[in-house]
Amino acid sequence: MAMAIPANVDVDELSHWMEQTGLPLEALLGRTDAPIHRGVDDYQSRYIYDRSMCHPEKVRGLGTQIYKQHEYYLRVSSKHKEEELIAVRVHDRHYFRGDDVIWIYFSEVHELLHMNALDKYLMSCYCL
Repeated sequence: MAMAIPANVDVDELSHWMEQTGLPLEALLGRTDAPIHRGVDDYQSRYIYDRSMCHPEKVRGLGTQIYKQHEYYLRVSSKHKEEELIAVRVHDRHYFRGDDVIWIYFSEVHELLHMNALDKYLMSCYCL
């Protein structure tokens, strides 16, 4: 199947950009996923329940609070095979809507650890 390149695209610039980034045309057009960078290890690229969220050699280099969160995750996931959420207590002074609990998936904590995808409420919980 032949692909048509729109008239307003500079083919030389596109070719240069593809060469620099290493992205194939199919990934550039969104038809396939972009390849994972060689510098990304398996721990960083995907979340697997009951496994360390980051490479074991990098755990000691985590910040204090995320290190404590990681240790808590390992403790909980080894004891409770079905537990995939963590409760975050929110006080009235944080959002002025009374005390409450927000539930966050461990997979989202993994994304926060590796700065892959950040949701507004997840970042606000981390900042609290």
